[in-house]
Amino acid sequence: MGTKRARLKSLFLFVSMALLILQWASAPPAVAEGSGMGTKKEIPMVAKTVMGEVSAVNSNGIAVVTERNVLKAEEREIWFPLGPSVKLTGIEGLRRLQEGDLVEVAYLEAKDGSQRVATRVMFLSPKKPEPAPIAEEEAEEVAELKSIGGRR
Repeated sequence: MGTKRARLKSLFLFVSMALLILQWASAPPAVAEGSGMGTKKEIPMVAKTVMGEVSAVNSNGIAVVTERNVLKAEEREIWFPLGPSVKLTGIEGLRRLQEGDLVEVAYLEAKDGSQRVATRVMFLSPKKPEPAPIAEEEAEEVAELKSIGGRR
């Protein structure tokens, strides 16, 4: 009978320890007050909108040139990570966007500028076609006509 009692005692201890371990594993981590660990601050976000030309696009985000100064050869480009519920307007999918397309991006930005995420991408117009370069022969003909017209 002593062995039966010893078995019950060890079974009780085993079950008690297992319950303690499960309780410890599922408990949230203890955080010391004032340590800053484990606390997640809400960052105030501001809704903004910008319009520009697409310079790059992939499944993670979109880069848009918002300002261009041709004289100084400078551009201002902004990278927008895409949010999980980004809405596409005027286009079937991101793969359809091409470099140079005009888009409007609505996004949320942290007040301190540390974070930014796109919430809507609206397709406005396709890339403007570039004028075809004049062939050398045509340029020579134009120069010749100008010189003939100038002799009168």
